[in-house]
Amino acid sequence: MGARAECEAADGTGDRGPRRSGARPAGGAESRTPFVSDTKCRLPGEEQAEREKLKTIVRAILEAADKTGELDEKVLTTLPPMLADQLRAAWAGRSG
Repeated sequence: MGARAECEAADGTGDRGPRRSGARPAGGAESRTPFVSDTKCRLPGEEQAEREKLKTIVRAILEAADKTGELDEKVLTTLPPMLADQLRAAWAGRSG
């Protein structure tokens, strides 16, 4: 049994466990599901790879927003809800 399978077996989640998804239900902020982290059973390096992937996505979102003058809400829905909210707040609070 591999390290991930051992962790998931000990955790009790296995393939049925909660997984983080960029998908959110239709509607406003009040209809969002809470962010569920699956970091307990990540192998070494996976968390860093996920973080780098998110950094690249956020960088691209901000570069596009600098050109258009606004954040692309459709693209923000692909991010974890808490990260999208932080990005919106930072964009709204920017100077200049």
